[in-house]
Amino acid sequence: PDVDVVYVATPSLRHTDDSKMALRHGKAVLCEKSMAPNAEAAREVLELAASQNRLFVHGVWSRFFPAMQKIRHIITSGDIGEVRSARASFCQDDGAGSCSALLETGIYCAQFLQWVLSDPSDESGGHPVVRGATRRNHVEATHLD
Repeated sequence: PDVDVVYVATPSLRHTDDSKMALRHGKAVLCEKSMAPNAEAAREVLELAASQNRLFVHGVWSRFFPAMQKIRHIITSGDIGEVRSARASFCQDDGAGSCSALLETGIYCAQFLQWVLSDPSDESGGHPVVRGATRRNHVEATHLD
């Protein structure tokens, strides 16, 4: 079809295959969370996009909420001191089990903590370590020195 960009918002376990299909057909891709079930699958998508010279964007819409922007500003401003550890929780019992917890709702906790605790001016590549994702999505992040 005569489209330039494909928006992938299918169930999460299809995102990798659907993104690859669109890229192979010469389309740029905006893919909702989570883009892949693991790092290897994500790398395959990104490598295919690069080899096809196509744009691939992982859409994490919650980062654009004004409240999220405000939280990040408060943390990075230093007004509350140095945040060295944080915990996020997103509990949802939708019957989808661990797939939902880790790929659907858990990704919100993990990406939020990584994003909000990362210093955009830090060029050293240091990022918070996120650990502890469970079926109930209690996720913690800690800066390691």
